[in-house]
Amino acid sequence: MAPSPIACPRFEWPAILASQLSKSSWFPVSTEDKMIPLDAQRAVSKCAGAKVVETKGGHSVYVSQPEAVASLIEQAAIGAGHHHR
Repeated sequence: MAPSPIACPRFEWPAILASQLSKSSWFPVSTEDKMIPLDAQRAVSKCAGAKVVETKGGHSVYVSQPEAVASLIEQAAIGAGHHHR
């Protein structure tokens, strides 16, 4: 089980970020999320160098906007295929 960012001690962040920065990533930004501020979502996605897809939805965007999330997953799968060629 991978550590979650919230439970992860600060000294582990560099190793986790370094491993993720070498991979393509996509980030669903939920524009109406009341748990994670929009600016924080954007900052994390920028730090990770992620391709951002902003979706009108709250914290459970996977439930409220399944089509948008499925589209993001499809984009990531196609992009990952091109990344490894």
